[in-house]
Amino acid sequence: MGEIKVIAFDADDTLWENEIYFKEAEDRFAETLIQWYPKQYSIDELFRTEMKNLGAYGYGAKSFTLSMIETLLRLGGDNVTPEMVKTVLNAGDKVITHKVECLPNVEETLSILCKSFKLVMITKGDLLHQQRKLKESGLSCYFDHIEIISEKDKNEYQRVINLLGISAAEFIMVGNSLKSDIIPPFELGATAIYIPHDHTWQHEHSEEPEMKNGRYYKINAIKELVNLIHQITH
Repeated sequence: MGEIKVIAFDADDTLWENEIYFKEAEDRFAETLIQWYPKQYSIDELFRTEMKNLGAYGYGAKSFTLSMIETLLRLGGDNVTPEMVKTVLNAGDKVITHKVECLPNVEETLSILCKSFKLVMITKGDLLHQQRKLKESGLSCYFDHIEIISEKDKNEYQRVINLLGISAAEFIMVGNSLKSDIIPPFELGATAIYIPHDHTWQHEHSEEPEMKNGRYYKINAIKELVNLIHQITH
Protein backbone atom coordinates (compact mmCIF):
# COMPACT_ATOMS: atom_id res chain seq x y z
CA MET A 1 0.00 0.00 0.00
CA GLY A 2 2.87 2.35 -0.69
CA GLU A 3 0.66 4.25 -3.17
CA ILE A 4 -1.19 6.23 -0.47
CA LYS A 5 -1.27 9.91 -1.47
CA VAL A 6 -3.96 11.53 0.69
CA ILE A 7 -4.81 11.23 4.38
CA ALA A 8 -8.16 12.76 5.32
CA PHE A 9 -9.29 13.61 8.83
CA ASP A 10 -12.62 14.08 10.48
CA ALA A 11 -12.63 17.18 12.71
CA ASP A 12 -15.10 16.93 15.62
CA ASP A 13 -13.85 14.53 18.31
CA THR A 14 -10.96 13.48 16.07
CA LEU A 15 -8.96 16.71 16.05
CA TRP A 16 -10.77 18.66 18.77
CA GLU A 17 -13.36 18.14 21.49
CA ASN A 18 -16.97 18.51 20.38
CA GLU A 19 -19.52 16.10 21.80
CA ILE A 20 -18.80 17.01 25.42
CA TYR A 21 -20.28 20.47 24.79
CA PHE A 22 -23.44 18.97 23.31
CA LYS A 23 -23.71 16.68 26.34
CA GLU A 24 -23.46 19.66 28.68
CA ALA A 25 -26.23 21.42 26.73
CA GLU A 26 -28.39 18.29 26.84
CA ASP A 27 -28.06 18.20 30.61
CA ARG A 28 -29.13 21.85 30.94
CA PHE A 29 -32.05 21.19 28.59
CA ALA A 30 -33.18 18.17 30.63
CA GLU A 31 -32.92 20.17 33.84
CA THR A 32 -35.54 22.62 32.57
CA LEU A 33 -38.05 19.76 32.36
CA ILE A 34 -36.98 17.74 35.39
CA GLN A 35 -40.08 18.68 37.43
CA TRP A 36 -42.23 16.83 34.86
CA TYR A 37 -39.98 14.25 33.18
CA PRO A 38 -36.98 12.10 34.14
CA LYS A 39 -33.71 13.37 32.71
CA GLN A 40 -33.13 10.47 30.32
CA TYR A 41 -36.67 10.67 28.97
CA SER A 42 -36.18 14.32 27.99
CA ILE A 43 -32.81 13.54 26.37
CA ASP A 44 -34.33 10.64 24.43
CA GLU A 45 -37.15 12.87 23.23
CA LEU A 46 -34.61 15.49 22.15
CA PHE A 47 -32.75 12.86 20.11
CA ARG A 48 -36.02 11.84 18.46
CA THR A 49 -36.63 15.47 17.48
CA GLU A 50 -33.09 15.80 16.13
CA MET A 51 -33.56 12.75 13.91
CA LYS A 52 -36.86 14.12 12.63
CA ASN A 53 -35.24 17.46 11.80
CA LEU A 54 -32.05 16.22 10.14
CA GLY A 55 -33.51 16.43 6.65
CA ALA A 56 -34.54 20.05 7.12
CA TYR A 57 -31.88 21.44 9.47
CA GLY A 58 -28.88 19.20 8.88
CA TYR A 59 -26.16 18.70 11.51
CA GLY A 60 -24.56 21.15 13.89
CA ALA A 61 -25.14 23.38 16.88
CA LYS A 62 -27.83 25.56 15.29
CA SER A 63 -29.91 22.54 14.30
CA PHE A 64 -29.39 21.13 17.79
CA THR A 65 -30.58 24.36 19.42
CA LEU A 66 -33.72 24.52 17.29
CA SER A 67 -34.47 20.91 18.20
CA MET A 68 -34.01 21.69 21.90
CA ILE A 69 -36.52 24.53 21.70
CA GLU A 70 -39.00 22.43 19.72
CA THR A 71 -38.75 19.58 22.22
CA LEU A 72 -39.05 21.93 25.18
CA LEU A 73 -42.27 23.38 23.78
CA ARG A 74 -43.64 19.95 22.89
CA LEU A 75 -42.97 18.43 26.30
CA GLY A 76 -43.57 21.48 28.45
CA GLY A 77 -46.60 22.89 26.67
CA ASP A 78 -48.21 25.80 28.48
CA ASN A 79 -45.83 25.34 31.41
CA VAL A 80 -42.87 26.63 29.40
CA THR A 81 -41.74 30.06 30.58
CA PRO A 82 -39.56 32.67 28.85
CA GLU A 83 -36.84 31.85 31.39
CA MET A 84 -36.85 28.21 30.31
CA VAL A 85 -36.53 29.18 26.65
CA LYS A 86 -33.69 31.52 27.55
CA THR A 87 -31.92 28.71 29.43
CA VAL A 88 -32.11 26.47 26.38
CA LEU A 89 -30.93 29.23 24.05
CA ASN A 90 -27.99 29.96 26.33
CA ALA A 91 -27.09 26.26 26.36
CA GLY A 92 -27.10 26.22 22.56
CA ASP A 93 -25.04 29.38 22.43
CA LYS A 94 -22.34 27.80 24.59
CA VAL A 95 -22.08 24.93 22.12
CA ILE A 96 -21.44 27.44 19.35
CA THR A 97 -19.07 29.78 21.18
CA HIS A 98 -16.97 27.47 23.35
CA LYS A 99 -13.20 27.69 23.13
CA VAL A 100 -11.73 25.13 20.73
CA GLU A 101 -9.70 22.49 22.55
CA CYS A 102 -7.51 20.30 20.34
CA LEU A 103 -7.09 16.72 21.43
CA PRO A 104 -3.65 15.59 22.69
CA ASN A 105 -0.88 15.08 20.11
CA VAL A 106 -3.01 16.28 17.19
CA GLU A 107 -0.80 19.13 15.99
CA GLU A 108 2.38 17.10 16.43
CA THR A 109 0.90 14.28 14.35
CA LEU A 110 -0.31 16.56 11.57
CA SER A 111 3.02 18.37 11.40
CA ILE A 112 4.78 15.05 10.74
CA LEU A 113 2.31 13.60 8.26
CA CYS A 114 1.97 16.76 6.16
CA LYS A 115 5.61 16.41 5.11
CA SER A 116 4.91 13.16 3.26
CA PHE A 117 1.23 13.22 2.34
CA LYS A 118 -1.47 15.61 1.19
CA LEU A 119 -3.74 16.18 4.20
CA VAL A 120 -7.46 16.86 3.85
CA MET A 121 -10.14 17.71 6.39
CA ILE A 122 -13.63 16.32 5.79
CA THR A 123 -16.20 17.42 8.33
CA LYS A 124 -19.94 17.93 8.48
CA GLY A 125 -22.02 20.46 10.37
CA ASP A 126 -22.82 24.15 10.23
CA LEU A 127 -20.51 25.92 7.77
CA LEU A 128 -19.78 29.04 9.84
CA HIS A 129 -19.35 27.09 13.07
CA GLN A 130 -16.92 24.61 11.50
CA GLN A 131 -14.96 27.40 9.83
CA ARG A 132 -14.63 29.20 13.15
CA LYS A 133 -13.45 26.09 14.94
CA LEU A 134 -10.87 25.39 12.25
CA LYS A 135 -9.54 28.94 12.44
CA GLU A 136 -9.35 28.92 16.25
CA SER A 137 -7.72 25.50 16.31
CA GLY A 138 -4.63 26.78 14.51
CA LEU A 139 -4.57 23.61 12.40
CA SER A 140 -5.57 24.98 9.00
CA CYS A 141 -1.94 25.36 7.90
CA TYR A 142 -1.54 21.58 7.81
CA PHE A 143 -4.36 20.93 5.34
CA ASP A 144 -4.17 21.17 1.56
CA HIS A 145 -7.94 20.95 1.18
CA ILE A 146 -11.01 21.47 3.41
CA GLU A 147 -14.47 19.96 2.86
CA ILE A 148 -17.41 21.01 5.05
CA ILE A 149 -20.32 18.89 3.85
CA SER A 150 -23.91 18.20 4.84
CA GLU A 151 -23.56 14.41 4.98
CA LYS A 152 -20.75 11.85 4.94
CA ASP A 153 -21.85 9.04 2.68
CA LYS A 154 -20.30 7.02 -0.14
CA ASN A 155 -21.37 9.53 -2.79
CA GLU A 156 -19.72 12.44 -0.96
CA TYR A 157 -16.50 10.52 -0.34
CA GLN A 158 -16.38 9.48 -3.99
CA ARG A 159 -16.89 13.11 -5.02
CA VAL A 160 -14.00 14.24 -2.83
CA ILE A 161 -11.75 11.43 -4.07
CA ASN A 162 -12.54 12.38 -7.66
CA LEU A 163 -11.93 16.05 -6.90
CA LEU A 164 -8.50 15.19 -5.51
CA GLY A 165 -7.67 13.28 -8.69
CA ILE A 166 -6.86 10.02 -6.93
CA SER A 167 -8.34 6.55 -6.56
CA ALA A 168 -9.91 5.13 -3.40
CA ALA A 169 -6.84 2.91 -2.99
CA GLU A 170 -4.71 6.06 -2.61
CA PHE A 171 -6.93 7.50 0.13
CA ILE A 172 -6.97 7.05 3.93
CA MET A 173 -9.77 8.38 6.15
CA VAL A 174 -9.21 8.89 9.88
CA GLY A 175 -12.05 9.52 12.31
CA ASN A 176 -14.02 8.64 15.43
CA SER A 177 -17.37 7.81 13.84
CA LEU A 178 -17.86 4.33 12.43
CA LYS A 179 -21.02 5.43 10.62
CA SER A 180 -19.62 8.58 9.00
CA ASP A 181 -15.83 8.27 8.90
CA ILE A 182 -15.13 4.56 8.57
CA ILE A 183 -17.84 2.54 6.81
CA PRO A 184 -18.41 4.72 3.68
CA PRO A 185 -14.75 5.11 2.58
CA PHE A 186 -14.01 1.49 3.53
CA GLU A 187 -16.84 0.32 1.27
CA LEU A 188 -15.39 2.39 -1.59
CA GLY A 189 -12.05 0.59 -1.30
CA ALA A 190 -10.18 3.20 0.74
CA THR A 191 -8.29 2.57 3.98
CA ALA A 192 -10.13 3.60 7.16
CA ILE A 193 -8.54 4.22 10.56
CA TYR A 194 -10.87 4.33 13.53
CA ILE A 195 -9.90 6.30 16.67
CA PRO A 196 -12.70 5.87 19.23
CA HIS A 197 -13.63 8.82 21.41
CA ASP A 198 -15.15 8.51 24.87
CA HIS A 199 -18.08 10.67 23.81
CA THR A 200 -19.57 9.93 20.39
CA TRP A 201 -23.12 10.93 19.43
CA GLN A 202 -25.40 7.90 19.37
CA HIS A 203 -26.43 8.65 15.78
CA GLU A 204 -22.82 7.93 14.74
CA HIS A 205 -22.68 4.43 16.25
CA SER A 206 -22.37 1.42 13.95
CA GLU A 207 -20.85 -2.04 13.77
CA GLU A 208 -17.15 -2.27 13.01
CA PRO A 209 -16.30 -3.63 9.56
CA GLU A 210 -14.55 -6.94 9.24
CA MET A 211 -10.78 -6.56 9.24
CA LYS A 212 -10.23 -7.77 5.69
CA ASN A 213 -7.88 -6.73 2.91
CA GLY A 214 -5.73 -4.77 5.37
CA ARG A 215 -7.86 -1.67 4.89
CA TYR A 216 -9.44 -1.22 8.32
CA TYR A 217 -7.46 -0.34 11.43
CA LYS A 218 -8.33 0.68 14.96
CA ILE A 219 -5.99 2.61 17.26
CA ASN A 220 -6.45 4.05 20.73
CA ALA A 221 -5.20 7.59 20.16
CA ILE A 222 -3.95 9.83 17.38
CA LYS A 223 -0.39 9.63 18.73
CA GLU A 224 -0.29 6.07 17.34
CA LEU A 225 -1.15 7.24 13.84
CA VAL A 226 2.32 8.06 12.49
CA ASN A 227 3.68 4.59 13.24
CA LEU A 228 0.58 2.96 11.77
CA ILE A 229 0.80 5.00 8.57
CA HIS A 230 4.45 3.99 8.26
CA GLN A 231 3.48 0.32 8.58
CA ILE A 232 0.68 0.69 6.02
CA THR A 233 2.82 2.42 3.40
CA HIS A 234 5.98 0.33 3.70
